[in-house]
Amino acid sequence: MSDTSTANLTLKADYENNAEEWWDAARAAVEAGDASQGADVFRRLDRDNRSLDEGVPVLADELAAFDAWAEALPGYDDGPEHARRPYVVVQDDGSDDA
Repeated sequence: MSDTSTANLTLKADYENNAEEWWDAARAAVEAGDASQGADVFRRLDRDNRSLDEGVPVLADELAAFDAWAEALPGYDDGPEHARRPYVVVQDDGSDDA
């Protein structure tokens, strides 16, 4: 069994999900001073367009915190059936874990 706390994961925006409500809510939470680990991961993801295109590396525990934070925001699962969440997770083997 692999150690998922050090697994090579990349968090990326899912451009097939036009989740403007979620992105706006996430940015508003960060601007309001949210200091949670989930908000910190979002800051890294949202830092600039380069990060959105390339994604940001995350550890499994960071991803868990981000998932919990993200799903509490409005618009989290409003995307189309094939892209429910506003982001995807790519594992080190290149597969999506969405």
